Amino acid sequence: MAKPEKYWDVSEEKNDSVTAWAVKKMDGYDFYIAGEGGVSGGLSCMYLFQDCVNLQQIEFNNCFDTSQVTDMRFMFSGCRSLRNLD
Repeated sequence: MAKPEKYWDVSEEKNDSVTAWAVKKMDGYDFYIAGEGGVSGGLSCMYLFQDCVNLQQIEFNNCFDTSQVTDMRFMFSGCRSLRNLD
């Protein structure tokens, strides 16, 4: 999926190397995060998705590299609607 006109720069360097956007659907939103070559987690992903209470599904599609992550505690804490995670 191509990046739309309206998006957020969520890169650490603030250089548009990692971007995010939301697409409104009838029953909520689809949220996308993209980066050239994929996205790498930092050393800590602690609380990354905490309290995303309406989050139902995450599809990383092998594009989220967690090989360097050392702390994932509470990463999905409070995600009470999460039903599917690849």
